[in-house]
Amino acid sequence: MPLTTEQLQKHFGQVERHVVETKAHVARQQQIVKELSLRKESLLKSDLREDAAKMLAILEDSLRNLEQHRELIGSWLERGE
Repeated sequence: MPLTTEQLQKHFGQVERHVVETKAHVARQQQIVKELSLRKESLLKSDLREDAAKMLAILEDSLRNLEQHRELIGSWLERGE
């Protein structure tokens, strides 16, 4: 069953909020990675830095997916689907 325009608009708003929130998470995680890279090397800190970098990559992937999803919903709304 297709979504109504109202449902699409609501969903678009939700995705937009998620994009904004995820951008904030990415920015914070970038700061964490930067701070960890400035600290003196140790095995534990190296592991933390690697984990932080992996988390950053996951967040960036999530952001790209959300932005693509937002574009898709936006195109549906423009076409009146």
